[in-house]
Amino acid sequence: MFDELKKKLGFFVLKRKFLKNNNSVQNFNNFIRNSKNYIFILPMEDDYFNDSFEVIKYFQKSGKNITLFLLAHKVNSFNINPKYNYISYSFVDINKIGLPSKSFIQKFSASEFDVLIDLQPTYDLFLSAIVSSTKAEYKVGVQKEKLNNLYNFNLKKSINGTEISYKNLLNSLKMF
Repeated sequence: MFDELKKKLGFFVLKRKFLKNNNSVQNFNNFIRNSKNYIFILPMEDDYFNDSFEVIKYFQKSGKNITLFLLAHKVNSFNINPKYNYISYSFVDINKIGLPSKSFIQKFSASEFDVLIDLQPTYDLFLSAIVSSTKAEYKVGVQKEKLNNLYNFNLKKSINGTEISYKNLLNSLKMF
């Protein structure tokens, strides 16, 4: 019961403090081609994590500056390619109600990105706050329950699995 109350409090704080109304009209013409700096929020689950690299490899081949946002222990355990920059976080960076600590938000907000691509297929309070706190002009991700305006480019999760969802995401982004 206490954990459920912490989640509700964390979601309330997320909505009040982090989420901004994203009602502005944006031009998506060539936003992928014209953008240079990308940050990818990688999934926490290992199965999703491995599948997500197909999307990242496409952007690396396109000559984009790539930064990966991932759990600290995955940096070493998955032998992350040294061509990628990364921002890692650990459970120390998550406060008691599941949101990022103030110091982590300040450190993360100092980074400049043109496009944020969230590859986490399920709702996570911490990652939702990270997405909301970035200053990236374009935020792309799989639509999450409870959060309709988190991204300005939403995709529905495929019922056939995350590998199909990532391929659909990549095919959609290739149009731009």
